Amino acid sequence: MKPNTPFAFLKNNLLPPAGAALEQYYLPILETETVAVYRYLLASYDQGEKQYLLAQILNHLNIGFPQLLLAFDRLIAMGLMDLYEEEVGITIQLHAPLASEQFFSNAVFKRLLEKKMIGEKAVEDLNPSSLFRD
Repeated sequence: MKPNTPFAFLKNNLLPPAGAALEQYYLPILETETVAVYRYLLASYDQGEKQYLLAQILNHLNIGFPQLLLAFDRLIAMGLMDLYEEEVGITIQLHAPLASEQFFSNAVFKRLLEKKMIGEKAVEDLNPSSLFRD
């Protein structure tokens, strides 16, 4: 991939709004720049109608190509995006963030959140299921 690589979105990929989960659970793990890339892609999603250049993302968000590639890697690792290499460019498939119950039932995601935040207590305070345990 290069900045002049064309990309399109996967057709008929219906996504619910990202909601609070993106900021509450994913942001501490992914960091602001990666979440900005995800939000830009969500806002630009057009049902695969057009092709764009990766350079458009770089210019709009004022980031470098290495930062974009890192954001893509992080989004893929967290299950928020898939990339498919095509003959001419790439196709991007976006996925909605997990709901709180699903997020906290994933041991890896929960542990990543604990490491990025101030520990287990802060994560438990975010977990909606912990509100009903007392």
